[in-house]
Amino acid sequence: MSFSSPWDRFLAAARREPVDHVPVALIGTARFFSGVAGVDQSDFYYDPSVMIEAQKTTFDRFPDVAFVPGCWPDYGVGFFTALGMRAEWIPNDTCATRDHRYDNTDRLAGLRMPDPATDGLWPWYLKTLRRFAERGEEFEGRLGCLWSMGPGEVASYLAGLMTLVEGFHTDPEFVERLLVVSTDLILRWLDAQLEVLPGAQAALITDDVSGLVSEPMYRKFLLPHHRRIRERYPELVLVFHNDTRSDHILEAIADTGFDVFQLGQTTSLPLAKETIGRRMALMGNVDTVAVLQDGTVDDVRASSRRCLAEAGAGGGFILSAGGGMNRGIQPEKIDAMVECAREFKP
Repeated sequence: MSFSSPWDRFLAAARREPVDHVPVALIGTARFFSGVAGVDQSDFYYDPSVMIEAQKTTFDRFPDVAFVPGCWPDYGVGFFTALGMRAEWIPNDTCATRDHRYDNTDRLAGLRMPDPATDGLWPWYLKTLRRFAERGEEFEGRLGCLWSMGPGEVASYLAGLMTLVEGFHTDPEFVERLLVVSTDLILRWLDAQLEVLPGAQAALITDDVSGLVSEPMYRKFLLPHHRRIRERYPELVLVFHNDTRSDHILEAIADTGFDVFQLGQTTSLPLAKETIGRRMALMGNVDTVAVLQDGTVDDVRASSRRCLAEAGAGGGFILSAGGGMNRGIQPEKIDAMVECAREFKP
């Protein structure tokens, strides 16, 4: 069995289908792409041509790695500028915001759904995505995935994390309305991306808030909105990224109907394999900081082999980092992950 691209191998593993070897997939980020290409992160943000060339440089350097979501204009929480929220452009760091302006019922009632063609950075993102698509022959196998934050993560930026978490207990009606609005935003955002990439095969949904709540609270508040996304896009392979500790909600995560769970390094990979490995593919979970960033190549090999031994048998496993990739990770460490995946015999 052979595959024409690492993306095709990733999709097969995501569907728990047979593969020739375990795929390696990584979440490429602005900080990672700009670091590989040796460009300032602010130039990556401010000049779409720099962004595109930096990603091409990365993909060319790692031809055997599937990147999720692949080509994407990673403006981080610049997403919220479409709602009038203030973005902070920190030198050589991810775009940030502390402008949590929808923190009560009255303010939330005043939120106007954004127009993807005109509001904030949404049209800038979509126009850059079109520029990737126009060069599709150069990005074969790299333009098949959409991206959005998940309902909990969007809600935490709209209202503030503490307001959200406390509200689960003190103001559940407000939290439920907040999550409805957050999911409405997500669906509008994914629909806008689908207009640019109508042939997309997958979507990455990042929702780190999920691991911060109890299993009953997750099922009551977040699970229904994750299922709304699943039901809206039944044809897409959905990847659930959550790098907070999630041992306590594994079964609930599988109930989303998503196809892949990317787990962080604090979540037990053997437990995930045992409890939900027959229902979801697993993606992880080499420590992004302690091993990939700060460890040696031998450390990466040891951690990769551990992950493969714990979850590689029986298929449905994708070797990856436990989170998004950081600036400054040595290319040789990623090469070591690929070598270990190819060597693994389930």
